[in-house]
Amino acid sequence: MDSSLKPIGHNYKFMKTYSNYLVLLFLMAFTFGLAQEDQRFQYDSFSIQPLGLYKGQLNQEGLSGRVDLNFRTGKKRISLAVHAGSELNILSGSGEFLSFEGLYGYNFKPIPRVELDLQIGVSAIRFQSNGTDVFAGLNTFFVQAPKSAQVSNASLVDKYLLGVPLLVKIRIPTGPRFSLGLQGGYHFNKLVNFAHWGIVLQWNKRRE
Repeated sequence: MDSSLKPIGHNYKFMKTYSNYLVLLFLMAFTFGLAQEDQRFQYDSFSIQPLGLYKGQLNQEGLSGRVDLNFRTGKKRISLAVHAGSELNILSGSGEFLSFEGLYGYNFKPIPRVELDLQIGVSAIRFQSNGTDVFAGLNTFFVQAPKSAQVSNASLVDKYLLGVPLLVKIRIPTGPRFSLGLQGGYHFNKLVNFAHWGIVLQWNKRRE
């Protein structure tokens, strides 16, 4: 077996396990979340992930950040988000993405003083790269494209496409209007699926 394929195979298993757990968590949460209804639509919060990490399906990895504007109707959450990231592979080129997302989901309190947000949505995402072996392969849901379809070395990638983002946010309120937590997710798309995670800061609307 070609040793160069081992990192991709290892990464494949990690990404598949990560995404499978997220999908299972979402199915459980959305089933449980149908219980409470409140049809009043209102502003809920503003959140920012100032510095996070992402890891792509073909060993791309880098830094990312995102901003979310959140609305609510009872336990339901509707968010508009901007998510951007850039690769750390400086010597052989650089790659980056910019994603505009609309998400829908639910808010829970699994234990006192801990809040859990689970969302799924759609995104318009742009991938760009210049240099060697950056985003070097086209993929569709864990299926690696043949070598003939891969991006050649020292080439430019500039692609616009639709995606399906999953988002999980675990927060601990530190006061009536602020909460601190961890945020992670997975982004399905036809170029390269990727996972992301980081610290999230959230400013909430004061509850009545």
